[in-house]
Amino acid sequence: MGNSPSKTLEMKKKVQLFGAGSKELVKFLDKKLEDAQSGSVWFWLQGIYKVEQYLNEDGTLDEITMQGEFNEEIDIVKEWIKEWKEETVKKDNITYTDVYGYEHTTTRKYSKFPYDMSECKFLDHEDIDLDVRNPFSGESHKLSPVEEAVYRKVIKAQLESPNYFLDPDAQKIVRKGCDWFRANNAEAYMKLLD
Repeated sequence: MGNSPSKTLEMKKKVQLFGAGSKELVKFLDKKLEDAQSGSVWFWLQGIYKVEQYLNEDGTLDEITMQGEFNEEIDIVKEWIKEWKEETVKKDNITYTDVYGYEHTTTRKYSKFPYDMSECKFLDHEDIDLDVRNPFSGESHKLSPVEEAVYRKVIKAQLESPNYFLDPDAQKIVRKGCDWFRANNAEAYMKLLD
């Protein structure tokens, strides 16, 4: 059951209206849908062929249109859109003060620093990579001082909390740091934190 040419044109116009990231959002949603349909027990997702027809001009989900056909799927697609937005968070340079009192601004762009910067120690200036070793696996990876500060905060929360698995504050620190690493240096995350 295909769309009429006018409906397809209308969908393309709608997708073009909500900005430069629209193609990436549509690709992301199509991939999520494909993954859900291919290896899933979510049989009710089989009826959705393209998610873009259910998007509003601003990239949000048109729940009214979707509700008539796929009521249960609305929450899933909304979560996918939220996930995409979190992954495409604006990145910017970070300015920090190292342990010697010198201020540095990174040349690399990062998402917002996950902690209060006054609670972290930055060991050096940005053009020096620091060799960091995972205390659990023994693997090492070079990190910028900003990345190393986040990593140290995560490891400290894991090692210094007497009952880490029962400590929601320590878990929150670790989760924030891991999320930040996944968004900013996935390779280091896989070697040092995964």
